[in-house]
Amino acid sequence: MNDFGIEQDTLLKLSTFDTLLTDGAIITGGHFMLKNNKPILNTGTIQSFKSAVQLYKSGKTRELNVGLGVLVNDMGMTCGANSCDVVNFLDRETFSLPEEYMEILKEEQVENSELDIFWEKHLKNRGSLIFRTKLVKMTTKVKKIDDAYWFITKDDDRLLLIRNKPGPAYGMPACPLIMGMYSLEQEKKGWTSSINFWYVGIDNYENIPNHFMIEKGIDIAQHLGSSLDVKNIYFTHDKVTANF
Repeated sequence: MNDFGIEQDTLLKLSTFDTLLTDGAIITGGHFMLKNNKPILNTGTIQSFKSAVQLYKSGKTRELNVGLGVLVNDMGMTCGANSCDVVNFLDRETFSLPEEYMEILKEEQVENSELDIFWEKHLKNRGSLIFRTKLVKMTTKVKKIDDAYWFITKDDDRLLLIRNKPGPAYGMPACPLIMGMYSLEQEKKGWTSSINFWYVGIDNYENIPNHFMIEKGIDIAQHLGSSLDVKNIYFTHDKVTANF
């Protein structure tokens, strides 16, 4: 991690991240949770979306092939170290972005159609499929320990994949597996790199309780063959750190 050591409001307005822009990059921000199908936002999540939109616009100005995305937690609960359950039943056909995000797009003169929405429920389902069809067969690397399935790296680190729960075969995907699918989904859409803004302030704890789970997701994606170059930027109200 790199600690920039300056106020995030200043940093996120600088051209610091312009140097990260390349052809084939998708920029994401604004990750938020839906509860009872209503978006849970705060100043940090809104800022992370605005930062992503501004960086995207900078890339378009430079005539780079870049994309813009937002990850929506449409499951209605936090995916922490344990498994993720679905409690929302969202009709995506009638879904609309939060007004705050629509206003940012309007201010930056970015069309709504340019924004690609990623859904955590879809990533969870894809994680379940890949676990059943690929990961569970990697018997030298995937081990069941107590009530969970883990990926064991060559350095003997453990990456949590599945927590056993009644009902589903094997269990339910844990956050690292879901976040691994996020990288694979971005790559599937043709992107070669991603720049992701995450707000991890205490007032967003319910949505992102532990940013290390996001980093572990990158490891899982790489073990599954992903070559996506992922750059994560984490910030609170007074600090910015980044993994790149």
